[in-house]
Amino acid sequence: SFAVELEVPQFSARELQALYDGPVLDPRSRFTFPSYQRCLLAEELLRLADASLESALSTLLRGMAGALRAIGMEVENNRFDLFHAHLFRRAGQRGFGLLLHSAEYPSYNQTTFPVNLGYCQLDSPLSYDDGRMRYRNTVVLLPPEEGLRAFVLDAASKPVEELLPEYARSPLYTLNEEAL
Repeated sequence: SFAVELEVPQFSARELQALYDGPVLDPRSRFTFPSYQRCLLAEELLRLADASLESALSTLLRGMAGALRAIGMEVENNRFDLFHAHLFRRAGQRGFGLLLHSAEYPSYNQTTFPVNLGYCQLDSPLSYDDGRMRYRNTVVLLPPEEGLRAFVLDAASKPVEELLPEYARSPLYTLNEEAL
């Protein structure tokens, strides 16, 4: 199978409506994301004006590591593993989705992972594991009128691999939201 469904927290009808009305950023909430020596994961961030929607998204994102562990994946919420999501609009008016990547910065290893991912990879405790990397892409579907559904994808399976640009296949297995 190319995907395994996950159990995820659901949004209320009001939170979904706030998302579909267009999440508004609160310009007074600017804050700087922590940096780690020369690693800068994000520069400046803004909170959402709708506190309920922000809380629902935060609960969902923070809960993804637990949902992935529940199916046997080794995932943590931290700067090397799972720490952000990409919001995208699904084709055909089918709502929004979130794309998450775990194992964001596996440690450099001349034999197992000879890929330099820059300063943010330095001091990574994540050893490269091909089996883990194959399942690093998780998609959360946020349809306008149904419940949220989440799937961890096998990037080495034919249907998913066809969505990956050649450069993003093994050993990276990185799915981009533009493909969804």
